[in-house]
Amino acid sequence: MLIDGKVIQLPCNEGGNQLHGGRNGFDKSIWNTTIMESKDEIVLQFEYTSVNGDNGFPGAVAAKVKYIFNNADELIVEYRGTCNQKTVLNMTNHSYFNLSGNLRRDISQHILKINSSHFLSLNDELLPTGSLEDVEGTVFDFRSERVIADGIHSANEQVIIAGQGYDHPFKLLKSSEYDVVLKDDKSGRQLFFTASLLQIVMGLYMNRGYFT
Repeated sequence: MLIDGKVIQLPCNEGGNQLHGGRNGFDKSIWNTTIMESKDEIVLQFEYTSVNGDNGFPGAVAAKVKYIFNNADELIVEYRGTCNQKTVLNMTNHSYFNLSGNLRRDISQHILKINSSHFLSLNDELLPTGSLEDVEGTVFDFRSERVIADGIHSANEQVIIAGQGYDHPFKLLKSSEYDVVLKDDKSGRQLFFTASLLQIVMGLYMNRGYFT
């Protein structure tokens, strides 16, 4: 990667690429945990400090993740990280969501809305090419609600590259309360997401039927 004109070579753990922050990424680290309770919610907080040079990344990162369960039956996940140098940090989890609550139903009839006018195209290795593509007139246009099945059954070249589904980053417009809304009308469950970038991953290698 390139930071301030300096080329930084990260250790590879997937062919010629680095995946999930390296061989010993955050997912393989021991985090400190704290449980905080109030009358309205219970919070499980994880904290971890990554030292300068960890997995090739510059700077010491103080990372914090909160899982918040509240009396409104909401699960809220918050990510925060600070670093003492310019670096790259993109924390998330790898949970998959089937909002139906019934694993006999896949997510093809889930309804998705994404506040985005551009997505990043992929190459044959499923890596972003760096080219921002306009969603207008494609099955990547989720600016209005649409059923995920529209894309799964599409002949769009990018959908085919991803294994007949989505595995793409979307650049979010940040002009609404929630940037992404996923819902299942039958169960009534909804998933809300706020950020500057969204990576859609479908369980294409897990007998398709999940969304993350």
